[in-house]
Amino acid sequence: MFDFLPTVENCCFCVRLKIGAILIALCGIIGIGSFGYMTLAKLCGDESGLMPDLVKYFSFAAVASNTLLTITSIIFLIAACMDRFEITATLFLLAILIFLIVNLASIIVIVVAIITSSGCRQNTLYLSALILFPIWFYFMVVVKSYKEEMS
Repeated sequence: MFDFLPTVENCCFCVRLKIGAILIALCGIIGIGSFGYMTLAKLCGDESGLMPDLVKYFSFAAVASNTLLTITSIIFLIAACMDRFEITATLFLLAILIFLIVNLASIIVIVVAIITSSGCRQNTLYLSALILFPIWFYFMVVVKSYKEEMS
């Protein structure tokens, strides 16, 4: 399913894949990558209309994807420590992919809401998401490489 991702020998050029995958799972557990989803709903205040409502819906989708990422991170961490259950790596990769898609969609909605001046105030949260996007994509590459090592 994730054959489109390249394979790496090490994580961050010098860390073994297993250790890198465990650290990535820990990042998922502590929520590195979430860019303040709960504040997204307050981005537009009590405004009503299409864009403020859309921002609120995407904030809830972002919370859901972050929760999914956290749950699969815990499961993958346990499996990675035991070097078993390759399916957990696939589930973790899928959760990261969903997380990245929701992040990207949220960023687009926020930028459009700010540009259209639909009562939404400017917020720099989307900038941190833009920075974290390639980092989590690289995390996917490392986990996929470790998954191949697990089998």
